[in-house]
Amino acid sequence: MYSLELSSCDGSNPTLMTQMYCLVPISTLRTSTFTLPWGANIYAKVIATNAYDSSDLSPETTSVKRAVILTNPSAPKGLAEVLASKTTTSIGLSWTNGDSDGGATVKNYTISASTGGAYSVLM
Repeated sequence: MYSLELSSCDGSNPTLMTQMYCLVPISTLRTSTFTLPWGANIYAKVIATNAYDSSDLSPETTSVKRAVILTNPSAPKGLAEVLASKTTTSIGLSWTNGDSDGGATVKNYTISASTGGAYSVLM
């Protein structure tokens, strides 16, 4: 387990001081010492500090105990025509998932086609 203190989330950040809100850069969590993969769970607590000292750690929230590192999925790869399913009225296409689902299950694929110009969404 590692601890993290962000310079962008200190007393110099007016948003943090007025709204008690801070953005944690995913790049920080994806590099050393954390090197967390996409989809990793992040548990967070907060400490308040004043001129006298720091508070104890806040408790975890009861409604959401973790954050999840998410991003867009990688592009599908290996796109190919499936000759065995070709008919006079349709063609078959197959592909494999990209290298990463971005931490969440892929729920949809959109097929676009072109005859050499701009691509149009088919389905």
